[in-house]
Amino acid sequence: MFTSRTLLRAATCLFMTSGALSCGPTGAYSGSAVAPRNEAAVTVTNHNWADIKVYVVRGGSKFRLGSVTSFTTTRLRIPGVVSGAADFRLRVELIGSSVSYTTEIVRLGHGDQIDLMINTYLPLSNIAIR
Repeated sequence: MFTSRTLLRAATCLFMTSGALSCGPTGAYSGSAVAPRNEAAVTVTNHNWADIKVYVVRGGSKFRLGSVTSFTTTRLRIPGVVSGAADFRLRVELIGSSVSYTTEIVRLGHGDQIDLMINTYLPLSNIAIR
């Protein structure tokens, strides 16, 4: 016969186990160093005093990739729909400002990696594809 204390322990163990199992990655991009197949990634180093938002611009559309806080480096994935296109640009906007920086046209080949360095003076920012 089960006592209420035994049932309480069993319920607590079940609750704790289900919570721990639900915290792992779900197969989607989880911020790891490797982007999923058919998706490119950009490593953004922000040397600016302001936090920034990073976008991909293709045609007349702008797709937000994410944000990068000041003086940090972050890896952002570029969705396959965009990276599979013939060309695109990366656009950086300072949060809380109307100042922005847009790269020249980016054309990716298979296995290319993008490094975007944002400087304090935005026009001196640069992009490298390797």
